Amino acid sequence: MNRPTHLRQIKERIEVSNADNLFVPSDFFDITDSTRVGACFKRLSASGALVRIMRGVYAKPTKNAPFTSEIARAIARNHGWKIVPCGATALYIAKISSKPPDVWTYVSDGMYKTYNARGVKLVFKHTDDINEHSKVTWPTALFIQALRAIGKDNINKKTIRIMAEKIKKYGGRELLSGSQRVTTWVKTCLNEIIEESSKTPRQIRRTERNDIRDDSQGYAPGEKQNYSKKNTQYGKQNNNWNKKPVSTFYGFNVRSKSEALIAASLHIAGLDFKYEQTLIDKKGEPHAPDFTIKYKSREFYWEHLGHLDETFYAKKWESKEKMYNEDFPDSLLTTIENDDICNQINNLIKDKFGIDITQSIKKPAFSPT
Repeated sequence: MNRPTHLRQIKERIEVSNADNLFVPSDFFDITDSTRVGACFKRLSASGALVRIMRGVYAKPTKNAPFTSEIARAIARNHGWKIVPCGATALYIAKISSKPPDVWTYVSDGMYKTYNARGVKLVFKHTDDINEHSKVTWPTALFIQALRAIGKDNINKKTIRIMAEKIKKYGGRELLSGSQRVTTWVKTCLNEIIEESSKTPRQIRRTERNDIRDDSQGYAPGEKQNYSKKNTQYGKQNNNWNKKPVSTFYGFNVRSKSEALIAASLHIAGLDFKYEQTLIDKKGEPHAPDFTIKYKSREFYWEHLGHLDETFYAKKWESKEKMYNEDFPDSLLTTIENDDICNQINNLIKDKFGIDITQSIKKPAFSPT
């Protein structure tokens, strides 16, 4: 009986693996050495059985390109490194930020290395602090680095609430345990995230009502609130903002009828958009633009200004507008609450995206009286 060759053994293992698996030489060191595995990879690539992603990393031929995070893990596996996403990479993978990082960065217990995978730059930074992740799960390590990316001075109640919502997909409380080696402020934040993630919807609504002045009126967390009689009605209106009382045709609620009109108009225009998707500024602070629009590989942020006549709201917007102009230049779109809101919406879509939505709307045969 013929003895199986190294090529045949490697090929058979690849054939029975998942379609989205990535392969590196160390995956086959039980069969043969690195040099022979590399030669087998080249032959399989030439025959079409494998596709070269970058040096030393291969995949099965598929229509979908591998995720950058999977490539990073494959590189780490080949070298025997332990890695954790850091900086903007951690925020993006944890879905706290919607903006992909310009450079995918990881902390590692290996050497400092930089790679280029099909135009994407990957950086692995050696750190002695990797031990703080040794006793925790990968999601916990991810959120530790996300907290570090945001920074101690930029963490507020809104940030904690956003992160608590994100960890639910990983299992919540159990996945944020065992973090005994982290610094005190990170551990405190993790405990707050755990507590927030375990709240019922009713408890969350109550917390939002208690914190609404901090989040919506531009005050720093814990800053004393001063209300005059002149602003009493504004305070009452503000209590309804986080309830999102107005329904749309698309399965989500918005805060006002004007926002519902904007959502409908964006849909008519055929634009890809999301409502209140988290956006992280250059300081690491989270924001929630009313609408995030993806158009020709760019993102635009649409803010509807519903209460500019109110002092607190105008003060908050002044600061937020400055952030947009500095951190995301030429990406801000705004409408103002007014009787001509429909004309504002149509003109803005027409000017920015070259789409006249009135051409897609069937007008009535009669004129309104």
